[in-house]
Formats: sequence, structure tokens, C-alpha cells
Amino acid sequence: MNKGWEKKSLGDCVELISGGTPSKSNPAYWNGDIPWVSCKDMKAERLWDTEDHITQAAIDHGTKLVDAGTTLIVVRGMILAREFPIARTMRPVAFNQDLKALKLKPGSDSRFIHCWLLANRREILAIADEAAHGTKRLQTDRLLSLRLHLPPLTVQRAIARVIFAYDDLIENNTRRIAILEEMARRLFDSTAGGCASSGTQLLGELVCEVRDPVDPSLLPSATPYVGLEHLPRRSTTLREWGRVEEVASLKLRFLLNDILFGKIRPYFHKVAVAPISGVCSSDAIVLRCRRAEDRAFVLSCVSSDPFIAHAVQTSNGTKMPRANWSVLQNWPVPKLTESELRRFSAAVEPMIDLCCALAAQNRRLRAARDLLLPKLISGEIEVGAAPIPEAAAAE
Repeated sequence: MNKGWEKKSLGDCVELISGGTPSKSNPAYWNGDIPWVSCKDMKAERLWDTEDHITQAAIDHGTKLVDAGTTLIVVRGMILAREFPIARTMRPVAFNQDLKALKLKPGSDSRFIHCWLLANRREILAIADEAAHGTKRLQTDRLLSLRLHLPPLTVQRAIARVIFAYDDLIENNTRRIAILEEMARRLFDSTAGGCASSGTQLLGELVCEVRDPVDPSLLPSATPYVGLEHLPRRSTTLREWGRVEEVASLKLRFLLNDILFGKIRPYFHKVAVAPISGVCSSDAIVLRCRRAEDRAFVLSCVSSDPFIAHAVQTSNGTKMPRANWSVLQNWPVPKLTESELRRFSAAVEPMIDLCCALAAQNRRLRAARDLLLPKLISGEIEVGAAPIPEAAAAE
């Protein structure tokens, strides 16, 4: 252990604050402007916004408000069977009972503790057990009893600055992706609404469903696997995926530039273009453009709000309604002239490619950060010798 580093427990450094759910029967508590975090929002490493929002009246009536810069962790839910979600709030938020917020004690830096949690995700996940009703949980006493080596505050802050330099670049790329996707949506809306042609065509004339089932056990273990959990929410850029060795049942094969559409009702808004070839969940529809030059237009069509609403309305089934391509292929779309299509593709195709490139850069940044993180946190590498991402070092 380095000079000045102290042996501590996590409980010596933080307190855990519980959240909760305001009464759903009281409309005065909901649809306000305060983000309310639940497990489904915890895929992001930095929380700017959430799917659900509450009002000021809901605070202290079932939930609590925490400041920007607070670390949130998931302590209950089946997500703990495979990962330990950690996120940092970028604005004041409330949160539900499946999460805990960390409140720092004197002598601890919030960003350092956040980094320590990231570095020890596997160890933390290993102490998760099952609650009485079968879901996974992290017991508070076991979590707070975890041991760590705590350096002096100056060293804590220096370590955090290095790691957060990676995170700042990742965040910057993520925001650029969101801006590019919004620009593409607006271009599609203006093109579809103002095209010179007055005719329409069926979506199925531009794209077809590909059903190519494959047994994962017959594929190389490193083959990319995309589950519904990997498809991004309201984004067309696929950022993460797993490996086929993690799955068992029959999956669907897809190719580079295919479009993956989550076909179960809660996942209709999950639509992404594939930057790789691999296999995906059979609960996704694999769409392949009949002509490569239609990729941008088709992706814009099937990720648009009207098309998603149509998928919801025409889905069938009781417990888990599913979309049916035999119905969706009959969706009418504007029939662009060749010159209109060329102009649209020339504008949007580079946006799609840049989004994929930024997502790939983020994966490399995360890999470099995660390799460096445990070495800094343990003192194996002194902070002055740690590499800093180029863009951060140039600023």
C-alpha cells in the first residue's frame, strides 16, 4: 500500500440514501420537470434526463431529491444477475426504491469513490444474492463492509481527474451522436413532407425482413451478439453488444448495415443500424435494404414516431404484444425522386457513419479507461504516470 493510503471500509467513506416511488394514484406527483430515475435509466453512465418525471409536490412524499454530482447505484433488480449499474447525476434528480444514492463522509472525494465502484464492479456483483421474491439484491451491510485503500484527498482528486478525462470525452461523443441523430430526423421530416413527388410506395418495396436462424453453439465464441438490452433507447446508433458465448437458444444472423428493430411492444422504440455482422435476439426484426443507397431513408422511416406508433397499434398478442412484418411492410412511405433520394442520402449517410465512428471511439475509450482504472485505484500505477486521453491533454 502506498504511503499515506489508509485501510477503510466503504461505510467509512459513504452513507447510502434510499429512494422511493410517489403514489401513482396521485396525478399531482407525476409528469413534472424533475427527473425520476429507475433501473431502466441506469444504462447511461451520466444522467441528464430520465423517461419518467415527477413534480416538486412529490419530493418527500415517497422519494427524495439529490444534487448534481451524486453517484447512484442499483441495489435491487434482475439486472444484478449480469451487471452492476453505476451512474452520476448531471442535474438534481429523484430516484426509486431499487436504487441508492451515495452521500460522502469527510475525507472522501465523490469522484474517487465513483471510480472505486467502477473498478470493483465484478467484486460487488459477486456479493449480490436473492431476495425472498426471487429478484437479485445487494444487501446494504455487505456493500458497506467492502474494504478499500483510501489515498489522501489530493491523490483521490488527481486519480479522479484522469479517469473523468476519459468520461468527459465519452460524454462529448455521446452528445455529438444525439445532435447528429436529431439533425437527421429533422432532415427526414422536411424531406418526407416536402418532396416533389405526390406518390407513395410501400415500405416493403424498399426493405425486406431477413430470417436466418442460427445455433449460437456453432459459431465462434467471439461472434457479436445483440440482445434487446443492447439496442439503444430512441437512438439509431448501436453502441454496445455482447458475445455469442453468453447465449444459448436460436438467434438470427444479421449483416453489416442491416437494421435491427425490437419487435416486442416495450422495445418498438429500439431501432439501430448494425455497424458489424453478428447474431441478434429472435425478438428483433432484421431488416435489409433492397438497395444500399436506401439505407438512410429506410432507417429514418422505421425509427420515426409515426411508424413506431403504427407498430404499437398493429401489434398482436396479450402478455407481450409483438409487431408483425407482414403488416409493417405495408406502411406507405413517400416515393422520392432519384434526385431527392440522392440529396437526402448525401446529407444523412455521413451522419450515420460519423455516429458509428463516435460510438466505436467510445468503446475504445471505455476499454482503455477500464484497463487503467484498477491500477490507479490500487496504487499499482502512480497518478503522474497515467496516460491522459489526447483531446483532454490538449485542452
